[in-house]
Order: sequence, then structure tokens, then C-alpha cells
Amino acid sequence: MLFHIPILTSLLFALLMIWVIYEYKGRRYDGYRVAHGYGLEHPHNKNREHL
Repeated sequence: MLFHIPILTSLLFALLMIWVIYEYKGRRYDGYRVAHGYGLEHPHNKNREHL
């Protein structure tokens, strides 16, 4: 095999399936909430308090 395309394709497919499973289970990475948290004292949540 001259190129590693089949290996790269199967690896990409595996990563895609892991991403789909995490999306389905609701466990995706949320960068804003990791940095700022869930509480009402955080800036984004203060702006949305009246909603």
C-alpha cells in the first residue's frame, strides 16, 4: 500500500461516529460554560436573567 488513505479514512470515520454519539447523548464540549459556569453571577447569565 503506497498511501495510508484507507487507514486515515477509517480513523476519520471512527472520530465522526464518536462525535455523533456524544452529540446524541448531550455530552458535547461547551467551551463557554466550562470557562464561565452555570450560575447567575456570570455575565452571559446575567444578561439572560429576565428571559
